[in-house]
Amino acid sequence: MIFAERKGPTMRNLRSVATTCPRALRWLAAVVVAFAALIGPQATGLAAAAEDPSCSDVEVVFARGTFEAPGVGATGQAFVDALNARLGGKTVEAYGVDYPASLATDTVPAGTVLPDGVAGTLPPSVASHVAAVVLFGTPSDGFLNLVARDAPPVTIGHLFAAKTLELCNPGDPICFPGGTDRSAHSAYKTNGTADQAADFAAHALTTRA
Repeated sequence: MIFAERKGPTMRNLRSVATTCPRALRWLAAVVVAFAALIGPQATGLAAAAEDPSCSDVEVVFARGTFEAPGVGATGQAFVDALNARLGGKTVEAYGVDYPASLATDTVPAGTVLPDGVAGTLPPSVASHVAAVVLFGTPSDGFLNLVARDAPPVTIGHLFAAKTLELCNPGDPICFPGGTDRSAHSAYKTNGTADQAADFAAHALTTRA
């Protein structure tokens, strides 16, 4: 998921990465349950959008988890609701990434991160306005090796690494070493993890305001 203060060229550029690069997206959607990024207001280029009353204050772009219904998914909705409650009346619009959230034979399981290859397609002026990235259930190396020996490592682009929060429920077999509790991987929406992610995201937005 990606959050942006106001809409404009920044969001169009980011959405084009998700919609016009299917091979990259299959890889992006191949590593984690979901990802989130917060984009703060641009110093230039978004003035007109900021004055448009139809624009929301914050936009959330969320890649749902494996097998979840189209849209932001249950975890995404829990996150959006929690974020709404923390932004003091700011309007929030949610956008679900349009991709097949399913297992694929030529990739690893659904989910996503922001690798250098994709971040590199964004102009530096756009990438610099990403305030935070939140990852739920980032796959461990051991899990990736079980799924596909040639699976690419889970890496976060250098432009986003310092802005990233990775969340892993204890016992989650996807991200927790030795984890065997499958229910832990689907509990992010109910066990307070979405609230923790929303705290992180809201703080990133307010400190950039």
